[in-house]
Amino acid sequence: MVYFTCNVCGESLKKKQVNKHCETKCKNAWYFTCIDCGKVFEGYEFDKHTSCLTETQKYAGNYLKKKEEQKEQKEQKEQPSEEKVTQDSKETILQKRKNSEEKAAEENGKDSSSEIKWVGWKKTMKMLLKENEGQMKVKTLFKKCKKLLKKANKEKEIKKAKETFEKRIKSSKFSVNNKMIKLTQK
Repeated sequence: MVYFTCNVCGESLKKKQVNKHCETKCKNAWYFTCIDCGKVFEGYEFDKHTSCLTETQKYAGNYLKKKEEQKEQKEQKEQPSEEKVTQDSKETILQKRKNSEEKAAEENGKDSSSEIKWVGWKKTMKMLLKENEGQMKVKTLFKKCKKLLKKANKEKEIKKAKETFEKRIKSSKFSVNNKMIKLTQK
């Protein structure tokens, strides 16, 4: 909130009180001084004064400007190293995930080398379903297929993944019922 001082009578006023003050108490008032920044406003110029200096800015002056400049310079110097740390962190997280997945696979009696690899839509979907006792949620199957596509670096197919997946699940090898997909017996 911005406060002003009437230069005629010296009364302190909130911004919204200035007009009323001029109409009732001090009809000759034409100059008002902002209490925070000390700037003098003539006539209705005070209306445009919406924000002001903070106490810290007012009393610290040039010292504060120098501190802000130093802080900006420090941040600019640190940015490249932050990006590197972020990249290193991502790589570490991905490595930990991979290690935990391999460990979980070994504990479940599955060797990580027998992991399913991308061999085309229908074959991959069939292998994923067989691994999951012949059925799973459609959404889960799609996510697993997309994950395998990414591992196989199939960028063109990833872009059309949803569309292609929808076509493939309509094959006679699969039956979809209530968000579940099953292998058909043939």
